[in-house]
Amino acid sequence: MAYLNGDDTLMRYKERMGDELGELYNAIRSVAVSLQVKYQKYESLFGSEKSVEALNKFAPGFFCYIQEILFDDLILHISKMFDDHGKGDRKVLCFNCLLEKITEEELKKPLSQILAQCNEKRIFAKTRRNKYIAHNDYKLFLGKKEHDISINFEDVREMMDLAWSIIDRIESFYFNAYTVRHVYPTDLEFERFFKNIRGFNAVGLKKIIEMGNCQNI
Repeated sequence: MAYLNGDDTLMRYKERMGDELGELYNAIRSVAVSLQVKYQKYESLFGSEKSVEALNKFAPGFFCYIQEILFDDLILHISKMFDDHGKGDRKVLCFNCLLEKITEEELKKPLSQILAQCNEKRIFAKTRRNKYIAHNDYKLFLGKKEHDISINFEDVREMMDLAWSIIDRIESFYFNAYTVRHVYPTDLEFERFFKNIRGFNAVGLKKIIEMGNCQNI
């Protein structure tokens, strides 16, 4: 099997979809892939009772904090993908922007239906993003006005599924192909991680530190 690099992939999209739509699709698909990596990492850490039990035994306060940060990051980025496209200098990269450029009605109609399915979840995600994550909403934080900022992982999972169903539709329509959604081999990475923290000792801590690529600030 031959694998395409970034330039080859962009050229392939442009050849089949046209320059403008191909460039736009390449960009938003790259964002979706990046988000999928984050989603899989979050699910690997907090997606089972066994993994959560191990984290809570090792450092409950720390991993609770990490879970909140990663979850809000997921909401922040997935809500951007389902944003309104905006106009002029306020135009943003999102699925609605992509839909605007698609002219084939046999593709445009089912994509519109998928986006409509996600509308309620999109509103909840956007409210949490705007009122809690990106800004400290004045009335919300002072208790003067209630906003429903509740959203759970199942909501995020549903939005991710809908995002990839859009990409699958596009891949099928233009390339008669399907998308490999699971883009990052997280299983082995986290299997080693949990193995180390379950048998925690000085050697285990050294291995955990060596597994990461964090930068010293």
